[in-house]
Amino acid sequence: MNKKASIIIPCYNVEKTIDKCMASLINQSIGIDALEIILVNDASTDNSYELLCKWEHDYPDSVLLVNCTENGKAGRARNTGLSYASAPYIGFVDDDDICEPGMFETLYNAAYNNGCDLAVCQSVRQNNYTAQDNVAITCQDEIINISGMDERINFLNKDINDAVWNKLYLKDLILENNIFFPENTLYEDIFFSHLMKIYCQKVYISGKVLYHHIISGASVSKNNTPEQRIDFLGISLMLIEEIRSRKIPAEISAWHDEQFIIQYITFIINYEKTFGKLDNEIYTIIKESIKNLYPDILQIPIAGMILKNNSNPGFQEIIRKLL
Repeated sequence: MNKKASIIIPCYNVEKTIDKCMASLINQSIGIDALEIILVNDASTDNSYELLCKWEHDYPDSVLLVNCTENGKAGRARNTGLSYASAPYIGFVDDDDICEPGMFETLYNAAYNNGCDLAVCQSVRQNNYTAQDNVAITCQDEIINISGMDERINFLNKDINDAVWNKLYLKDLILENNIFFPENTLYEDIFFSHLMKIYCQKVYISGKVLYHHIISGASVSKNNTPEQRIDFLGISLMLIEEIRSRKIPAEISAWHDEQFIIQYITFIINYEKTFGKLDNEIYTIIKESIKNLYPDILQIPIAGMILKNNSNPGFQEIIRKLL
């Protein structure tokens, strides 16, 4: 049977979670024979490899284990998984999360039957694996056609999270546009998702909650360190550089420039509120990186508007330091 979707799972020290995650995939209503599950062992230091080998042994026609000897974080693991994927659609699942039984049947049928290159479902964050009695419906199903610049900007403004785990992607769109994950950093999914939003033409959004994002003490999203905050800003800068290198339409580039200013202000405020003043050496590196991208920060309209608006002197001070 030809595979309909390749599901890529980066795995690092997953001995306590992978069985629950895999059970939710093995029992998908689309049928295990329709899925290619690619487990990428990212140089785990516990007993993960042995558990992953067992899953591959038990489902040899549907589970492929790729073993990495050097840890490259989720970005490298996902890129590695993409290089092995053979199905026309790609999904990503985190190693400690679980999927509703109908998730990939819903997303695949919607994408395939409607010619969509991106299909999205709703997700829920929870602190344990207790299943909900019913799948919640949070909004109406929707199909978005993106044929012109106005539709593209409206889509960029739409509230679709930047996670990759509640989505199904057309593999050809990823390959044809060289969409990839940055490696050895956090927040790699933000980079990948924003590139996808630039290129996709037709998007299906399901109103059903079909993905359960489990928040545990080890979850990256629950840890809050200065290094992680700085990684977030670094990904934002990397995205701007990548967009410029692709010579995409000016309107899209301008949209991302304005978003970066908002993110930078938010970064400074939240960082200093949580950790105190940025180390001078780190601040200098960040400022120089921004200046390299934006020699004149006032070329971005929102930066000039902030300087003229006297209602928030804190925002003004952050922008002045970039002049």
